[in-house]
This record gives sequence, C-alpha cells and structure tokens, in this order.
Amino acid sequence: MADKDPTIPFYAQDFLVDTIQLPEKLVGAYIRLLCVLWVNKFCYYDATQLAMISPSAKEVVDRLKSKFSFHSDNTFTSNRLEEVRTKREEIRSKRQNAGLIGSKGRWQKDNKVDSKNMTKVTETETVTETVIENEVRKWNEFAKLNNLPRVVMITDKRKSSIKARLSEDNFNLEHIFQRILESDFLLGKSNGFRASFDFVFEGKNNYVKILEGVYSGNNKGNNGASPQQLAEIVSRRLSRE
Repeated sequence: MADKDPTIPFYAQDFLVDTIQLPEKLVGAYIRLLCVLWVNKFCYYDATQLAMISPSAKEVVDRLKSKFSFHSDNTFTSNRLEEVRTKREEIRSKRQNAGLIGSKGRWQKDNKVDSKNMTKVTETETVTETVIENEVRKWNEFAKLNNLPRVVMITDKRKSSIKARLSEDNFNLEHIFQRILESDFLLGKSNGFRASFDFVFEGKNNYVKILEGVYSGNNKGNNGASPQQLAEIVSRRLSRE
C-alpha cells in the first residue's frame, strides 16, 4: 500500500473474545501492539524490541500466538489486520480502476460534438452550464427582437428541459425561430397567445409542431425581417457578447 491507512480496524466482538481471559495490563499492551502492527505491518519477535512497545507485549504475543503469523526473518504479523489490509487494498484498487474508466468515458463523451451544430449534444454527452446559458441567451435575444416573453431565471426544471431537447436529433433552435416568425399565432398577433421559452422547450410535441409548420402563416416578425435576416441579427448580437 503506497500510503499508510491511519484508521485501524477494530472488531469489538473479536477483541472481547481474544482478551476475555487476559489481565487488564495485557489488554492495554495488546491494543498498543495492534496499533504498531497496523502502522508498520510487522514487528520483530524480539524481547528487547517488544519491550519498547510495552513491557508486557511479548507476554501478549506468547499467549495469543494463534492470532499471529511468524516469519523466517524473525518478524510476525497479525492475521486479522493483514486480512483487512488486503481487502482494503483490493477495494481501493477497484475504485481507482473504476475512476480511470469513468474519466476516460467522460473524456470521450465530452469530445463527441456535432460539427454541424455546436449547441447540439448527443445522449451520451454532458450538457454543461455554458451550453444551457447559451440556449437561454439565444432565446432571450430572439424574444427581445420579437416582443416575446424572455427568461429571467434558469430554474432546475428549465435546465432539465434544455438537456432533454438537446439530446433529441430533431431539435434545432434556429429552425424553430424561423418557423415562429412565420406564425401570427406564435408571435401573439392573432388571439394574444405568444410563444414562450417553456412552450418551446418543455414539451417535445410543441417544438415538433412548430417545425412541421402547424402554426405557420405568411407573416414576418421583427418589423418585417425575414427568418434569414433575423438569424443573421441574432448571430451578430451573440458574437458581440
């Protein structure tokens, strides 16, 4: 293990069983011995060195020999502590490997960008806060030019709606803008209803109907600007920000 684990495992039931017949002074020595074994991984089976841990340390080892493994280099280790140490190292290794795999997957996802539409993200990509804010900016610029309701707060619900729409292949905000400009109904020129950000983003059926021309008429929005002219206006304003 590259780094020492500062937390010693303590199993109350096991400890009580191991020490139930030990006198109090040996119980304290046993605790100190376990701490040294956990930090250093081993101790030398030597009376002088064990006495440096506790005057009673060697007596503890001799009375609880079944709890230790003795090696040819005159060292010994704790069976239970090494078992726990091995399990912890295995878990740590698995987590590190899983983290590397996850990081690699996220890196690959973040680089799968649609070259035809930089604001479009696939189902496997992460929609960042910047992408979300950019969609809202584009809507607010369009809404300002056409007297439509603008977004004041980017709520969690709206973030979820943006993520859902951007994961769909058919969603294209620029095309939706063009269709809205062709509709008196969506521009609020017929019965007072005006298309809003939530109307476009929250329901899949709404934007699909807009793209299919269900609401379209022969009018122009933005004081006579054509859809193509409006797209250029919005693009220029966004590029200046």
